[in-house]
Amino acid sequence: MTGVAIKAAADNSGLEMALIGEVGWEITAREVQSALTGRDEPLTINLFSYGGDALEGLAIYSMLSRYAGRKRVIIDGVAASAASLIAMAGDEIVMPESSFLMIHEVWGLGIGGANDLRKEADLIDRISTAYRQAYVDRSGLSEDDVRSLMAAESWLTAAEAVEFGFASEMAPARDVKAAAVPLGRFAKMPQALAKLVEFVEPRKPVAKTAALVDAVTEPPVDDQVAKEENEEVHSLNGEMQTASPAMTTQTIDVAEREMTAVQAERERSKTIRNMCEKAGAGNEKADEYIESGASVDCVRAELFELAMQAKGAKRVEMSGRMQSSADGLIGMSDREVKRYNILNAIRHFSDPTDARLRDAAGLELEASAAAVKHSGRELQGSFRIPADVMVAQIPGMGAGRKNIRADQTAGGFTTGGALIDTDLLIGSMIELIYNRLSITAAGATVLSGLVGDIDIPKETAGPTHYWVGEGQAPDASEILVGQVSLTPKTVGAKTVLTRRFIGQTGFSSEAWVRSHLSRKVALGIDKDFLYSPGGSKRPLGLRYTDGVKTETLSGGQAKTINSVSYNFGTFLNLVEMETKVSLANLDVPSMAYMMNAHARGVYKTTLENAQSDFYVLRNNEINGYPALMSNQLEVNNSLFGDFSQVLLAFWSGQDIGVNPYKYQDSGSVEISILQDCDFGVRYPEAFVWGI
Repeated sequence: MTGVAIKAAADNSGLEMALIGEVGWEITAREVQSALTGRDEPLTINLFSYGGDALEGLAIYSMLSRYAGRKRVIIDGVAASAASLIAMAGDEIVMPESSFLMIHEVWGLGIGGANDLRKEADLIDRISTAYRQAYVDRSGLSEDDVRSLMAAESWLTAAEAVEFGFASEMAPARDVKAAAVPLGRFAKMPQALAKLVEFVEPRKPVAKTAALVDAVTEPPVDDQVAKEENEEVHSLNGEMQTASPAMTTQTIDVAEREMTAVQAERERSKTIRNMCEKAGAGNEKADEYIESGASVDCVRAELFELAMQAKGAKRVEMSGRMQSSADGLIGMSDREVKRYNILNAIRHFSDPTDARLRDAAGLELEASAAAVKHSGRELQGSFRIPADVMVAQIPGMGAGRKNIRADQTAGGFTTGGALIDTDLLIGSMIELIYNRLSITAAGATVLSGLVGDIDIPKETAGPTHYWVGEGQAPDASEILVGQVSLTPKTVGAKTVLTRRFIGQTGFSSEAWVRSHLSRKVALGIDKDFLYSPGGSKRPLGLRYTDGVKTETLSGGQAKTINSVSYNFGTFLNLVEMETKVSLANLDVPSMAYMMNAHARGVYKTTLENAQSDFYVLRNNEINGYPALMSNQLEVNNSLFGDFSQVLLAFWSGQDIGVNPYKYQDSGSVEISILQDCDFGVRYPEAFVWGI
């Protein structure tokens, strides 16, 4: 079955939509719009497509992005080209181990005079910009990195897509059914995938207007010349296609199919202009956003930051944002940051006697020495990645710090002197760590680029209220401010790289190393935040933090884990966890549950009570609160609370140790990763453990 199909989910948890086939033919914007009109239920989208028409894909992506319900995209087999853009509309993107995601540059067909071809090239550029921006927004990679991936026609496995940020989860492998793919469409399709597909004659590209087609006549050509020329012909569906010599007589009108895409672009432009007008940004700024292909959400976020700067950015509460201090920067130029390559340093320390490798790592070694000197902290490995690289490609970082202070005078410690300056961090190597932490997915606040110890303010008592008579003045009172003290503690992890891999150059290997090192650090932090017993060299985990409450889970489903039986409690236990937070006056709408796969499975099959038809966990929520999954939680443990009260601090730089001797017989090199960090909780009473 190909095309667009929608139905109610078997478990009544929402809707299921199947998008199977070629975008613009079997999968059309009109059918998707018709299927979604008047609906807002949670939507699971099963996607299997090698791509198709780029404009049609852009229209479908826009429609799904605007859909009000939560969207979960499952890539069944392949989401290539225009289909990969459609996948980016998901709130969650799940890729079975056997699936692939492919992104590449948009291709197009132009027929006519020089001016016509220039217009066609301009259109392709605009479409490419829109695609690239969607990939950047989803992955968090820089625009240059995404451009490199697109230029290389990158076929990403599920693991690679998750690493790069294009997918949020990898699932067990599924059987991939054979699919028809036009001959010659893809130059770099993986052999493992090519064996599963059936190659067919390509569809004939469509001409944009009959006038252009009729104006062209071609002399007869022999079959061999036609074959060679047709291999160079491309259509605006984002993929290579083979055309026949008779293509120039085709007069298919595609205006109707493109209309939805045009309407979506008009709506984006109109919305951006309205926002810029209200924000006082002006038409020139609106034109800049529109021409760049920026999404409405990106424009909204940037206008908000501009407004904050104009007001002096007076803000104290840190509710789940990434923030950074510029104190840790050593002053590298943009050009130096772009040239910086971790593998250069690793290659040098893998063979310190090779003068050629040392010369190649000159920038990295100089930056390391400067970072150590600037921080005043002793180097714990072979070299240090400076903060400039860790927070690379962050708009506005070069302008210095923004003051974010309370209006209250910073005098004595308890009356405001505990407040600190911070700066917003919106994309970096630190963000790779951020994206892999379950606690940040729940809304924790991350501070990075720090130098020295740091004290975070918390209000311990508010102003006293009084009833007064006419003409009387109330007694003076102040907001009392306490602190959460954070000091550098070192988390370490190890990995092994083969010498063959270390010898690779280019974006893909460098990006993989950065992502891999960040993942190693994130896993250690995530686990210890929950369960660390603390100590002089180790932060104290939430399980052992004073003030955090507990609820004993009993009377519910029991499950045997590692030969031990654990009870997961009842719906009433979970409601009691919510009540304990509420009694501390710390309940907010942004609170959430966190649990492992065992608990999630139990609550999906447990009714709220004997008279209820509703399961405890449905639509990824419990009693209206999001239920997040992390297998870092042990056995039957669940956690409920306001995760914006969690503070994660990263000090500038990351130390890398290179040991070329431990595995020299196998041709591998041991890499140690050392990151100074700490974590704490502003209000422990905002959390309850279910145990």
